Amino acid sequence: MKDPIFNNIYLVKWPDGSASILTAHDKVNLFDRIDMEGDPMDCQVYEIKAGDDNLHLSFEIKKQGEESFVAVDTTGDYCEEAKLKRVKFPADIFEKYLSRITGRSLKDIKSNVDATTMKKAMGIG
Repeated sequence: MKDPIFNNIYLVKWPDGSASILTAHDKVNLFDRIDMEGDPMDCQVYEIKAGDDNLHLSFEIKKQGEESFVAVDTTGDYCEEAKLKRVKFPADIFEKYLSRITGRSLKDIKSNVDATTMKKAMGIG
C-alpha cells in the first residue's frame, strides 16, 4: 500500500547515467527533493505508474562506447508492467519553489526582481 504522505513515485535519470527513485507530494516537492541531489533542470524525470502494489523495477548497467548508463526494466514476473510517464516541470517551477520555501505568495515572488535575478544567476531562466 502506498504511503498517503508521499503518494507519487518518480524515477530520476541523471546525466552521469545513474538513477534515483524518489517520492514526492507534488511537482514543487519533487523539484525540491531532486535539488537535494543535483540539478532538477539537468535530468530526466519519470512518474512511475503501477497497476498494483507489487511494483518491481529492474536496473541494469549498460555500456555504450565509453559511457555507462542505467537501463530500467519495468516488467516483472509477478506484477503488471509499470508505466513511466515523462515529467515536465512548469515554466514557473522555480518561483513556486521559492514561494513554498520562503512562505511568500507566488504573486509576490513573481513580481520580485530578486527572484528573476536569482533564477538567471542559477542558469534556470
